[in-house]
Amino acid sequence: MLGLLAGGLGGGFGTFLGAGLGFLGNRMAANQAADITNAGLAANTANSELNAMLGREITKGNMARGIGQTVTDYGAGADIEKGRQQDAFKFAATTGRDLKRGADSADFQTLLGQLESPMYREAKGRQFQRQLAKIKAKARAPYEGLFGEIS
Repeated sequence: MLGLLAGGLGGGFGTFLGAGLGFLGNRMAANQAADITNAGLAANTANSELNAMLGREITKGNMARGIGQTVTDYGAGADIEKGRQQDAFKFAATTGRDLKRGADSADFQTLLGQLESPMYREAKGRQFQRQLAKIKAKARAPYEGLFGEIS
């Protein structure tokens, strides 16, 4: 039997057996490569479908944003904003103006009350005396250096 595989009976059987097993091995490898390629193509197809779906959704979102912006600029949104601006102007020209005048008047009365208070007058008098003492000290400084302390 060993002689048959090693080239007995004309030596062709071993060659045919090796060629057949090589062919089977190559076919199995080719099938595996084809399966891997098919899996890659399927993944690419799924990825392409997903990208197409995402593109459609992005387009829908952009269209909706454009419609919403148009409504805000020219439709009901613009009318609401115009009404808000008119109400704000009317308030500023009437009630708001009166409130501001009242607040300004109250602030002025408070200021006058502070200016007329005896505590404010005393504080201002102390401040004036401090400034006057600084001026006198500055004027005396050159002479004190020459003659000693001036009382």
